[in-house]
Amino acid sequence: MFYGIRYNEHGQYHSKEELDDAKAIWDYIQLHKLTHPEILITDVWDCIVASTRNGWINYPTQWVLQEIQQVYILDASHFDPATFTEAMFRAGFNIRGAKPSTLYEAAELL
Repeated sequence: MFYGIRYNEHGQYHSKEELDDAKAIWDYIQLHKLTHPEILITDVWDCIVASTRNGWINYPTQWVLQEIQQVYILDASHFDPATFTEAMFRAGFNIRGAKPSTLYEAAELL
């Protein structure tokens, strides 16, 4: 069990919202990250497991890969190898030697 807490621009927060799993956390963050300057995701012991500030998400590595997959593979109207490689590099993954040229190759890297 996790909890989502959204803060407004004055630092006031909304009530905690229960989130059952990683998918619920992902959806919650995607829904609110552009309308709330800060979001905290905590576990049952109030430890922060993910957060956002001004739309920028700070979360575990596997979530970074999930966002790259969503933006550059699943939601993309066409696959751009250079853009995908740059996104992976900016996220801290060095795949320059791999150079995927197809959507399938990029998906295999993730």
